[in-house]
Amino acid sequence: MLADPQYPERPEQNPLAPEIVYGKWGRSYPQHLDNATLLGFSREDMEVLAFLTNSQFRGEMSELDDAGTYFDLTPKKVTQIGTYHYMCTRNNNFSNRSQKGKIVVGMASIMNKVIGINGGMVRIMNSNSSVMIPPGAFSSPLDIQLEEWPQTDCQQLLENMGSSIFGQGETVSNCLVVNPQDNLAQSGMAMEITMDLSKNDAASNIRVYQTTTSSASAWTEVTVVNAEQNMVTFESQGGGLFVAKEDPDLVLIGSVVAACIVVVIILIGTVVYFKRFPGKISRIRHNVGHSYTYVKRSLQSKV
Repeated sequence: MLADPQYPERPEQNPLAPEIVYGKWGRSYPQHLDNATLLGFSREDMEVLAFLTNSQFRGEMSELDDAGTYFDLTPKKVTQIGTYHYMCTRNNNFSNRSQKGKIVVGMASIMNKVIGINGGMVRIMNSNSSVMIPPGAFSSPLDIQLEEWPQTDCQQLLENMGSSIFGQGETVSNCLVVNPQDNLAQSGMAMEITMDLSKNDAASNIRVYQTTTSSASAWTEVTVVNAEQNMVTFESQGGGLFVAKEDPDLVLIGSVVAACIVVVIILIGTVVYFKRFPGKISRIRHNVGHSYTYVKRSLQSKV
């Protein structure tokens, strides 16, 4: 791991990157193992990475001169999010070259695929979220990246970009990011994007909004093609950040329409019933009139 900065450095330009940063590019000196943090690994694992202690047999190792050509840490589970800047102390020990790297660990699910003129699909594993590119939409191969951020982190993600989720109503989807965030499809063609909904009964009241991570304050509504029980499909010519919201006005309109339908059904049922049994309405009128007369007489006796 690279050591902490001695002087202020320019912040990360990627708003999607985790806020927690370990080490900085500007340093050429490693962090002491006692103070280092790397992907949630143990101190023993970090020591093996630094000094090859699990496979090296003797030799001059003060500058890794006799380091072996084989190394195997074995698979390790990453348990800690953050942006980690690291270096190779062997290749960084000379004035004419350096070797540094960066590992970014976040909560997003990410999938990449190169899509050419024949079209194709990029889909998040264990999710309905996907991008479908029709044949002929791209004039040359493009590396399409799809990111899905949990709904709980979506608001924080936008706050990092100096924005908030546009529009009224409840957010009912994760944040879906399609890169590159430019107009990708040729004129007259569009990509078909599908995203999961967090509310099964919200499909008929959905509006989908789009922005970009470079201008997150500018939101536009995109055309919804289909909304099912737990997913929504919409069209877009370009990439960007997409989020679905439940429109409160559509919910109110739907409730009013449903109530009107119930009233109409009751009225129609009543008319059909009394046409089928005409004697019933006469009996009801007689009973109502009798009750009215009884109440009237009772009131008169009290007066």
